[in-house]
Amino acid sequence: YGGIVDEAGTHLEQLCITRLYGLDVGINDGPVKGPWAVAYPNPGNDRVQFHFSSGFMPVRASVLDVRGVPVLDERGTGLLDGLDAWNLTPGLYTIRLQDAVGERVILKWLKT
Repeated sequence: YGGIVDEAGTHLEQLCITRLYGLDVGINDGPVKGPWAVAYPNPGNDRVQFHFSSGFMPVRASVLDVRGVPVLDERGTGLLDGLDAWNLTPGLYTIRLQDAVGERVILKWLKT
């Protein structure tokens, strides 16, 4: 790293860390099997919408706070494509979507 001038300074560990930006260190779980869904906008505020795989038609959505406590439970007679979240406090939430036959998708959503 001699001759490279940046804000990392001269500490060796700091120089090494700043050079990792191009390295893919993610975990590849392979292709998704079964239904999938996306919550958007994420982060969001007053409403969260869902986009899901074809064939997956959620009829129930459960929202849990970071402690795992249910804070919202919506059941519909038809397709559930979003939730009003204006009354939730800002924070990280887990959303469980379930279809009529019991298949589930778990999402993370950040309310701002």
